Amino acid sequence: MTEDAWKDPREGDTRRLTDESFIIMCSECKERIIEFENERIK
Repeated sequence: MTEDAWKDPREGDTRRLTDESFIIMCSECKERIIEFENERIK
């Protein structure tokens, strides 16, 4: 992926915000995955 893919054309370079929102997204996904795994184990 190119660096341009991380940029919002309306905002200019928003990579820092993108990284922060990506980290938030990842932590939410991990919680869902953990919940899914726990349900599957039962």
